[in-house]
Amino acid sequence: MSYGKKLTNAELMTFLNANRHGILAFAGRTPYALPMGYMYKEKTLLLCLTDEGKKKERLKKSKSICYTICKPRWETEKLKTPCTSAVIEGKLEAVKDKLGQKSLRT
Repeated sequence: MSYGKKLTNAELMTFLNANRHGILAFAGRTPYALPMGYMYKEKTLLLCLTDEGKKKERLKKSKSICYTICKPRWETEKLKTPCTSAVIEGKLEAVKDKLGQKSLRT
């Protein structure tokens, strides 16, 4: 079900580039989600996760995630713009940067 207006591709790219934080939710029997920063580059959402803790345990069982980015109405001038959000579902994949450090992307 969709509410409001669907973003065009250009609006979505602007929205993803203008924001830096979202909520990363992992698959599993019980809900587990956490706030996390991201970088959007070349049609790829880049996240940086540690190799320890509950996140790692969840990813061992399933690479499926949901990442939600939201700009609430109160962050807009005079509350005139409705809430804007992007919900991205996919699987995390480890990638290495030019220095050989591992990151995860959807």
